[in-house]
Amino acid sequence: MKSASCGFSAPFPTIFIYCIRNPRPVKRGVPIRCDYAIEACIEIAQHICSAQGWGPPADNGDAMNVLGRHGVLTAELSDAMRKAVGFRNVLVHEYVEVSDAIVESRLSDLRDLKQDVEQVTAFLRDGPAARA
Repeated sequence: MKSASCGFSAPFPTIFIYCIRNPRPVKRGVPIRCDYAIEACIEIAQHICSAQGWGPPADNGDAMNVLGRHGVLTAELSDAMRKAVGFRNVLVHEYVEVSDAIVESRLSDLRDLKQDVEQVTAFLRDGPAARA
């Protein structure tokens, strides 16, 4: 069975868990490790889309849609991660003011991020043929 490793120098869970657990400074009153965790998922999604020849996604949220269309992520998780990308964009680009309480509530439930790690890791380990 061909692996879909996509050339990462460290296992995906290692990269992701570092981004979640590594303490980071505060940026404009908002913990930026939320940004780092979601950004790690975005970068890996973009890399998989490129390595698999699925064409460039229209934007970072679309990268999650592409992974859903190709069975890397479930449809439900693909949608949740697309929304997480949108939330990250609001935080990073400050489109609107977001209270620290909202950010903390999002960080208190990491199920979507953990599922992303599990499903992407399974794809990288087992390859695209196993997902068909």
